[in-house]
Amino acid sequence: MRHLRNSVLIGLIVVLAASFVRDEAEHLAPAPVGAARLLLLPAPERIDMPLLTIRVRQVANT
Repeated sequence: MRHLRNSVLIGLIVVLAASFVRDEAEHLAPAPVGAARLLLLPAPERIDMPLLTIRVRQVANT
C-alpha cells in the first residue's frame, strides 16, 4: 500500500512539473508569423484572409 501511495505521489509531481514546463515554454515561444499564423486562425478567418490578400493585390495592380 505504501508503494502505491508513493507511486501516485511521484506521478502527481511529474504531471505538475510537466504542466509548469509547458506553460513556461508557451511564454518563451516566439509569436507565429506568416503561414504559421494563418494555420492558427479559426476556420472562418482562414477562409477570409486569402480573399483579402487577393483584393489588395487587385487594387495595387490597378
